[in-house]
Amino acid sequence: MFGMISALYNGNNVKLVFFSKKDAENFKAFVNVYMARGGNGYGAYWVYGDIKIIGVDAIPEDCMNVIDSGYVNKMREDILQQNQGVCINMTFGQKNGAIVFNFSSSGPLKTVAKR
Repeated sequence: MFGMISALYNGNNVKLVFFSKKDAENFKAFVNVYMARGGNGYGAYWVYGDIKIIGVDAIPEDCMNVIDSGYVNKMREDILQQNQGVCINMTFGQKNGAIVFNFSSSGPLKTVAKR
């Protein structure tokens, strides 16, 4: 089952479809860490904490099935500047027409408070 999530991409509402709900959860966690630094969602992805990940059996036509590597890498660099001394392990790409996303860190990261 694919995982679908609503997000902001450079200030525009989009739906992203991931290979699994776990991939969507990983992406949401990554964005949550990025959002801790502040900002307005332009030049980045933005996923609000109360957004639910929806399971879908097929990829809807109106969904994005690839993420912008330039944005994701810039977000990663911003996270590293905010969390000095922490290593981030991240891989992303595409599998079966959907986004795959893995994310972990070598230590605790600053995150946005739960809403």
